[in-house]
Amino acid sequence: MKKKQSHREEKNQTKRMKNNYWLYLPKWLTRIYMLIMLGLFPVYFDNFGFTAILQAKYNFFFNLTVGYLILLLMICILLVLKRVWVVPPFRKIPGKIWRSTDIPQKAIFCLMIVASISAALAPDKSMVWNGFVRFEGLQTKLLYWLTFLAISVFGSFHWTLLCALWCSSTFMGVISILQYTGKNPFTLFPAGTCYLVSDLTRMFIGTVGNIDSTAGMSCIMLPIFFCSFVLYRNRSRFFLLIPLLLNIFVLLFTGVQQGVVGLGAGLILMLPFVSNTVQRMRNTMVALGLIFLTAAFQQMLAPAVMLGSEYANGAVVHFSFSFGKTSLLFILLALICAVSCFLLRYFGQKLTLQASTISRIIGTCLAVGLIAGLLFLYFSPAGKNPQHGLIYEGTQVLHGNMEESFGSNRFFVWKRVPALFRQYPVLGSGPDSFGPRFSAAYQQDMLIRFKKMLLFDHAENEYLSLLVNLGLIGLILYLTLLSSQILRFLKMNKTTERIIFLSPLICASVQLFFTSSTIIVSPVFWIVWGLLNRSLRTPVVD
Repeated sequence: MKKKQSHREEKNQTKRMKNNYWLYLPKWLTRIYMLIMLGLFPVYFDNFGFTAILQAKYNFFFNLTVGYLILLLMICILLVLKRVWVVPPFRKIPGKIWRSTDIPQKAIFCLMIVASISAALAPDKSMVWNGFVRFEGLQTKLLYWLTFLAISVFGSFHWTLLCALWCSSTFMGVISILQYTGKNPFTLFPAGTCYLVSDLTRMFIGTVGNIDSTAGMSCIMLPIFFCSFVLYRNRSRFFLLIPLLLNIFVLLFTGVQQGVVGLGAGLILMLPFVSNTVQRMRNTMVALGLIFLTAAFQQMLAPAVMLGSEYANGAVVHFSFSFGKTSLLFILLALICAVSCFLLRYFGQKLTLQASTISRIIGTCLAVGLIAGLLFLYFSPAGKNPQHGLIYEGTQVLHGNMEESFGSNRFFVWKRVPALFRQYPVLGSGPDSFGPRFSAAYQQDMLIRFKKMLLFDHAENEYLSLLVNLGLIGLILYLTLLSSQILRFLKMNKTTERIIFLSPLICASVQLFFTSSTIIVSPVFWIVWGLLNRSLRTPVVD
């Protein structure tokens, strides 16, 4: 009798082990998908180079994601058929799914419904499915959101994901710098040209494509490397500085201000959670010091291009060095970071404050600094001189003087968004419908101001684009999704994994005030966001 009972228990244990093996299949498939997307998607291109980079990225994302979702669905059905998953009666499934989801997942479900209804009711249905020129139609949005849901359920952070991101980011940085020096690797630019040849070629860099998209990718990748370097304690973390500094250099020489603002502001907002111990403050000083030295080096370089038909794979670029006030300022900041690191190394042990107290102190200092900066902008004499660029524009905006030329003509677009919104305020005019509507409505305004027709395929602001495309309901749902993640993070234990994945969300959200979603960047953005939601759903002790 005892032998039969032990045999039965052994058989049940073997069955449970097999079931556990099946349970890992969705997780393994999801990890493989994330590895491919993080490691290959940012550096993927085809034989047409930059001339068809958008189409190439779209094809890669669409084929891989559809294949992943179909395989995931088949595995889930198989788990149900093998009774590894216990499924309630069919009529109870929707209610059970709804009760088991959190607020971000509920917001995603509602966004999918709202976007589908908006597309069905769109005044011009010819483009809402595939999208206008950015491939941001309904099918792409649904793939983003389904990927988020799948990763938030089956995804998990693994060191191989960081390695994949390291490889793709380093490759991006190396290719970008080679292009900056006059080379044309993989013939991404048309033969006989390079990055520095003309204003048109300077709009593209690296393997991502457009310099704005490259800046957007940097706002996702670089915060992960920065926070990982600060938070981890093993020596291998110094390898993370390679892609960080390479792409900081690229971001600076391309001069994409929205990327600099998004990355800088996002990392500053994360400092209370990243630098709240002596060891973390030292690591922060090391990273910032090297970033300032990289910025100083970039400011010293003065490239000069020598063109000729004999340079089939690019052009000869000569560099000269010149010291200016900006480079000296960055060197001074790097020295301050070095001195701070030295003081923390030898006197930091006397600092006995708790991490939460240090976070509050840093947060208070940032708030005071923000108020001081706004007061400086408001009363600064430099704000009265248009030659001071951003300082002048910031001062004028604070005084209520918003010219249409501000923000590289972004205010020209922003001022006309309310009129488009009022035509379809509730559900919008359909996904990716902003471009055709804006061009049709303000053709005359563009001819008067720019003397030619320009293509504004988005509102130069993701939140305004959502307001026009998906209406007030769509924007509220997106903001609910974003705010719920941040509030949950603030209430929960600030683990290393959660900080690492929140940082790109904050940086990208700031940068999206000055640009909009694109197929070149958004897939990585939603993968990282899904990993953040997964980490917030999983109880972890750091």
